[in-house]
Amino acid sequence: MNGTTRILSIFTLLIILTLSLAGPVQAFDGQTGEDIVIKSDEVVFDDLYIIANDFYLDGTVTGDLVVFGAIITINGAVQGDLIAAGPRMVINGSVTDDVRVAGTIVQVGNVANLGDALVVAGAVCPPVDQGQVRLAAHWVGFPDHHCSGVVHPEKTCE
Repeated sequence: MNGTTRILSIFTLLIILTLSLAGPVQAFDGQTGEDIVIKSDEVVFDDLYIIANDFYLDGTVTGDLVVFGAIITINGAVQGDLIAAGPRMVINGSVTDDVRVAGTIVQVGNVANLGDALVVAGAVCPPVDQGQVRLAAHWVGFPDHHCSGVVHPEKTCE
């Protein structure tokens, strides 16, 4: 083996060793803007972080979705957790894991399919018993709005 071949072999072995010892990297996608729309034919293959005035999800997010905005509409699918905060929220789509949201008006539509716990902090206690929530739902309202209970098949609002 000549000197050049030996150096290239050692360099190649070092690269392979370095790559084999490297740990996984957590990937995510972040977007900001006035109006953000994930269309029905779009799939985001990472966790998605959004800061927008209006956000509409008609497509699919394969990871967690974290959203801060004035109007948040979830019509598509979130295959992880949904964490959202904003004055107006509508959930008509499906969320595989937990839903944790805070807003003045939070609506869970009659076609919503939520796989795990639903935790809501807000001033309005909407009729969420129309949607499908498999586990417990917890509502924390302002002093004159206290809501709690298991959403499916019934919920209570005091």
